[in-house]
Amino acid sequence: DVVVSTETVEHFRRPWDNWRALAARVRPGGTGVAMTELHDDVKDPSRWAYANDGTHIAFYSARTMARLAERLGWKLAACDRRRLSVFRAT
Repeated sequence: DVVVSTETVEHFRRPWDNWRALAARVRPGGTGVAMTELHDDVKDPSRWAYANDGTHIAFYSARTMARLAERLGWKLAACDRRRLSVFRAT
């Protein structure tokens, strides 16, 4: 199983509930992929175009992705610290 979420997780109104719903669709041993711009290297949030998009209401960092993996019972297999996170369901 592979579940890919491209440019959607930043629109989650209830992030924890939405991530759990996404995780429920990945079988053990499967892969979850999330693509969203991470804020690790943002120097001036007021000028960050991603945050200035009113439909973007949830923001993530590499640390957030690692914590999400832990809470979901997944392993963070890769994170480029820019926009791509790959999870392995355990």
